[in-house]
Amino acid sequence: MKAGGNILQAVAEPVDYDRDDVIYPVSMHVYPDKKTFRWVAEKGREYEPLPAGIGRYLLAGACKYLGVDDNGWEFCTVYDRRPQVCSDFEEGSEKCLLRRQVQGVPLPDPTKRQ
Repeated sequence: MKAGGNILQAVAEPVDYDRDDVIYPVSMHVYPDKKTFRWVAEKGREYEPLPAGIGRYLLAGACKYLGVDDNGWEFCTVYDRRPQVCSDFEEGSEKCLLRRQVQGVPLPDPTKRQ
């Protein structure tokens, strides 16, 4: 993800033991005036176990691997090689809608999908 020019915010760096006390964020809310942020977690999944050797990161901003088709729809240009977090992030899911709301992205219009 970093190789593609994406900016990742570290939530938890990898360590050599399992953890169950690291938040599982779906987004962050930034307060520019205070130069602070807070994690936004998915209800019921706030603290999912984190296996040893695995870190937890949040994509800050839009993914550099998003492309736009002729109809204006975004798509993953590295779909077959995408990270696990991308395959876990189901389009239209509660997590997707929450991320859109926090980022100020309008909800998709299902009547315009082809």
